[in-house]
Amino acid sequence: MVASDGVLIPAYAEALSVQGLDRLQKQIDSVREYFGTVRILGIVANRVEHNKQADAMLEQLHAEFEDGLGIPVFDVYKRVDLQRAIATQERSIFAAEELDTDMAEVIAEIAALVDDELVGQAND
Repeated sequence: MVASDGVLIPAYAEALSVQGLDRLQKQIDSVREYFGTVRILGIVANRVEHNKQADAMLEQLHAEFEDGLGIPVFDVYKRVDLQRAIATQERSIFAAEELDTDMAEVIAEIAALVDDELVGQAND
């Protein structure tokens, strides 16, 4: 993290993962205090399932990070179609062409965020 300008944090929509994010955020704050500006670019709630616990955890993530800190939270639902599409491409989701999945829009938003925040700044 010390050498990073920004981090994109993957997380599960589960209680332990959300608790871990709080601890990670404190560590990032510590790194920022001593070594400079490392930003949390976003939280990727990954492999989200359709159940009450996941809904409650997503609500907490959005309230704490998105609404509270202005850090975007991306909900990537667990989909067999997404896994098949990535396996078919046999490369990174960011380099994949024409992913045939309902999560393609969310993946494109994440890729655009990384491109704008990190790649764009490196070229400036």
